[in-house]
Amino acid sequence: MEALFPGDPSAIGPYRLLGRLGEGGMGRVFLGRSPSGRMVAVKVVHSELAREPHFRRRFRAEVEAARRVHGTWTAPVLDHDIESAVPWVATGYVAGSTLREVVDTLHGPLPEQSVWALAYGLASALLAIQGNGLIHRDLKPSNVMVTLDGPKVIDFGIARSVDASVVTHTGGMLGSPGYMPPEQIRGDELTGAADVFALGAVLAYAANGFSPFSWDGAHTHTVIHRVLSEEPNLGPEDGRLTGDLRTLVLHCLLKNADERPPLAGFPPFAGRRAGNEYWLPSGLTARLGQAATNLLAFDGPEADRPPSSWGPRPPSGPLPALPSASAGLPANRSRTTVVPMEPGTPPAPTPGTSLVPRHSPPPALPELPASPPPRRRDPARYAVAAVAGAAVLALVAWLVAATTGGGEENPRAAGTPEGTGDEANTEAESLVGDPRTADVCALTDTDALAGFGDARADVDYGNFHVCDIVLHAEGETRIDVSTYLRRGIPPEAARPADSIRGIDVVEDPPKPDECGLVLLPPGGDTDGILVGIRANLEGDEVAGGRATLCSIADEAAASAAEVLSRGPIPRRSPAFPDDSLAWLNACELLDAEALAAADVRDDEPTVGVADWECEWSGDDDELVVDMSFHRDQPKDGGGTRRSGYETTVEQARDGDQCTVFLEYREYGGQNTEPAAEMVRLRVEGERPVEELCVTAEDLTAVAAARLPAR
Repeated sequence: MEALFPGDPSAIGPYRLLGRLGEGGMGRVFLGRSPSGRMVAVKVVHSELAREPHFRRRFRAEVEAARRVHGTWTAPVLDHDIESAVPWVATGYVAGSTLREVVDTLHGPLPEQSVWALAYGLASALLAIQGNGLIHRDLKPSNVMVTLDGPKVIDFGIARSVDASVVTHTGGMLGSPGYMPPEQIRGDELTGAADVFALGAVLAYAANGFSPFSWDGAHTHTVIHRVLSEEPNLGPEDGRLTGDLRTLVLHCLLKNADERPPLAGFPPFAGRRAGNEYWLPSGLTARLGQAATNLLAFDGPEADRPPSSWGPRPPSGPLPALPSASAGLPANRSRTTVVPMEPGTPPAPTPGTSLVPRHSPPPALPELPASPPPRRRDPARYAVAAVAGAAVLALVAWLVAATTGGGEENPRAAGTPEGTGDEANTEAESLVGDPRTADVCALTDTDALAGFGDARADVDYGNFHVCDIVLHAEGETRIDVSTYLRRGIPPEAARPADSIRGIDVVEDPPKPDECGLVLLPPGGDTDGILVGIRANLEGDEVAGGRATLCSIADEAAASAAEVLSRGPIPRRSPAFPDDSLAWLNACELLDAEALAAADVRDDEPTVGVADWECEWSGDDDELVVDMSFHRDQPKDGGGTRRSGYETTVEQARDGDQCTVFLEYREYGGQNTEPAAEMVRLRVEGERPVEELCVTAEDLTAVAAARLPAR
């Protein structure tokens, strides 16, 4: 960091300036402090750009878009003023060192585990950015901050505002040679695959300590020629960059943008290879920690220095009293290179020496194991859109090994008194506690999923042990992200595939339109209560396929694990009212006589969490009767009344099941919209659907008579 120049202002907006962080293609970057004491990076636009109305319009649009980007892996946009004489934008300051400083000065190349963690964080950041309609376009080591909490991407999306204006005036291309893809060099229209190319180059740099296209300090034209025409230099096959990581990087650096892997597949693939240890080597961790401490103690120039006008910029000099770049403050960031070019002509090729064979294909990606068909779901209540961002399907094969999982519940005899016996003791000792008072929605975080689309909580849908987040944007596709409680540990064949905050995570068996995970909190290993995560596709397709669903499930699991790591799940507030179905036992609504009349003789039904669901199986034609509690918008009415309750019959489209909904209690739901608690009775089997509906209605009549009088 450098001291403020005599011509620099002492404050911009509400932020007091402490020093200069650097300069880029858009403008200057200052370290500032807010009135509340928060450190910020204030970026001030170059005056020549500020005079262009077209630039201001685009800059305003990009800043507004960037303000929507939230996530662990990006620096948030906090404030801006587009209308001032010199536009500026303030982002949260990231205490750490750039990846370039870490590799070039502080430590050297990072170990493989750290590079996998870097891949996870950077891909998650880019997914959040692209999910809001932005492309970073300038991901490079100096735009990646290495912090104690993980990598963070800075300056995201804002470069888009500079691109057109600068090219118009200079006839050059804006970018960072060695990290921008061939299509960006040629001036073609860019997609999210441009960021995938840059990500691959950054990962190679972090692992090897040199850029795959500019390892020898070659002239810019030579670097551009290598990007366009030669294969990347990733070092020897048995060097620092090997195995799956090398193969992944090779695929990221393919010349054809359509052949690069989708970002959506990176987080689950990289996260499981990063391990559970701390992400940085211990020596580097200590240096970054000390630097963060120094930053908190630094107060910059005197607060009462009078504001100064913008003036000539004298030669810069170091601040002798401030922490050095090696202590963790970012050094002066290099300006993005603008390469002079004749309009419409590519740069003159300058021969370079490649250390790898030219045009050698990367190793093939493994085949994805075959998956069983998806489970049936209830009809969608409203249309929701697919995850934003373009992605090809190449990385799907990388993602999920076929880990065997298990059913959601363990069999238990019907009629066990609720809240008593060994079961209640197990639950009381777990992080879940009594599921009837647990706030399952406290395990969810809509902000964590915002990078995948418009995330909205739906707290009045499904059984009482479920909390849904619905992702939507444009189109007719919906992704339901369910966090739910489940009884029983998965089969012994399942082994933890990951651990988050000390909570083991197991994968459910893979399904084409669904990705499921199970968290194993302490106290849930012996007929206790576990936490399930399920990302389910409701629609034709989603960009990135099942890879996207698994990325979403991973983020939801991380949110749940974060809450569980702090202690028991918070309790519901307010609690369920006294007349709620939540205090009843679904298994007690049908007796053995009624089930026998339906040809179902099952003394050991499958019982769900808190006795809110009970499933019996018959001996003949695979008849299944499932009684459960359900929440949804009230039905339209017009059905048959049973013991004073309105019922509605719905037949499945494939004709093998019939469901009766009994509306028990209506209440004011989310956003004051009406919602209803219902008893849902489903009958499924290889019989004509008319017979299934007769059985379902008869059993519903028995259940209605057993409900408490209202």
